[in-house]
Amino acid sequence: MIRYYPPASLGRRLAAALVDTLIAALPLMATVALILAPLIKIVAGLEPLWADQFITETVIILYTALPLSFCWFCYYLLLRDSFGRGQSWGKKICGLMVMDLANHQPCDRKGSFGRNYLGFSLALFGLVLPALALIEPLCIILSEQGLRTGDRWAGTQVINYQDRNYYSAP
Repeated sequence: MIRYYPPASLGRRLAAALVDTLIAALPLMATVALILAPLIKIVAGLEPLWADQFITETVIILYTALPLSFCWFCYYLLLRDSFGRGQSWGKKICGLMVMDLANHQPCDRKGSFGRNYLGFSLALFGLVLPALALIEPLCIILSEQGLRTGDRWAGTQVINYQDRNYYSAP
């Protein structure tokens, strides 16, 4: 029988998700903005004053930063809950953590990947079909324990950090 913890606050979970999304996406968004800004101005006929300085080395650096920032985006969103004691940086700021329900220990890399893969996939497909992005938040709201589908698959639960000793490890 699975023993659940008291559910974490929905507001804190939302705040943690926003912080984590910013941490994951900011390098990617900055890189894309740096690549697109001068190109849009050139195409629109509003050649920036520094266009002549937009040299080959800058282009190489930006196009190298693009896959690196995308790798960071994927890495952070998939494995964020295995950092430290089952806490992404957003969860740490908001006083939350992810527990493995099988052994009542903080989430590890396998659990983090398992619980975040579905949400990550739905978010990417949500760019095409936005209704898909609502599946996981609706699961959290409708679940008595505050579990999303990824939590059910991985056997994890987001809890308030102060509840981490609610059950002793077996």
